[in-house]
This record gives sequence, C-alpha cells and structure tokens, in this order.
Amino acid sequence: MTSALDTFFVAKDANGAAAWKQKAGRLAGDWAPEIFAIPAANPQGAIDKTEVYGWTKGAFGVFEFIATTGIGELQATSLTHIKSGLKLATFASLDAGIIAAGAVSGLVDWNAVDSKATSDVVALGRRCYQAWQDAGLIMTFIYCADGRRLWALPKLDHGPLN
Repeated sequence: MTSALDTFFVAKDANGAAAWKQKAGRLAGDWAPEIFAIPAANPQGAIDKTEVYGWTKGAFGVFEFIATTGIGELQATSLTHIKSGLKLATFASLDAGIIAAGAVSGLVDWNAVDSKATSDVVALGRRCYQAWQDAGLIMTFIYCADGRRLWALPKLDHGPLN
C-alpha cells in the first residue's frame, strides 16, 4: 500500500499535488488521493486550516502523519470528517482508519454534523467508538500528544501495539 509519508516530498515542485495524486493512487474501496484542509492551531493559538495529503471517500478523509506518543514517534493515520474538519480519531494504520470510516459511514447524516455543537460531538464520539469496537478495532493504551488513545486492528497492526 502506498503511504502518504512515502510520497509527500514529491509535492515540493510546481506540479507536486498532481504528481502526488498520481503516485499515491487510489486505495481499496475507491478512496481517492486528495489534498484537503483540516483545522490546525497556528503559533498564536488561533485555529487555521492546513492542507494535508491523504485519501477521501464520501464524508471522510484519512491521512498519515508522525504521532508523538508516550512510547515515542509512530506512523499513524487520522480519520477526519471533511465538511466540519472534525478529527474523529487516530489509528495505528491506514487500513484501520479506512475500516473505521466504513464502520461509521451510515451512523448519522454526516452532512448535518457540526463540530461546534459540543454535546452532539460527544454523543457522536460515543457512537463512533461503539461502532469501531463492533467492527473489531481496539483502543490501545498508547496515548498521542493530543490526549487521544490510538485505535488499532488487533490482527493487522504489528510492532509496539501487540
């Protein structure tokens, strides 16, 4: 499977985005390579949008990054609701993030999700967590720098998780 981290530096030239999309290719289940915006804190603490290289399908985007955790730096995958910019969770692999998206795709009307409605987001989080557990994902005891725990696939994700 192609990794966004493996192909990220292709984007430094004028045709970088197109070159990255071509090199990254589609993932199983029709996930298309895309560059999409996510919320990120700027040096002044305000929330800005930053572009990430990842894959999208329907309401979701996944992208890989280096996560700082209690056991060091690990390659991880973020699952994001594209319209709201809501980061749903961090996963130990791209496969786990894609399975997680599939598990919650029919959970709610994702077009109506508003990341500013705090009580709704908390309830949605609980429903997502249950759907991920039902899909066979496990929450590890590895904490990321943002305080969230890493989700994994017990039979596919290897290394320090098992």
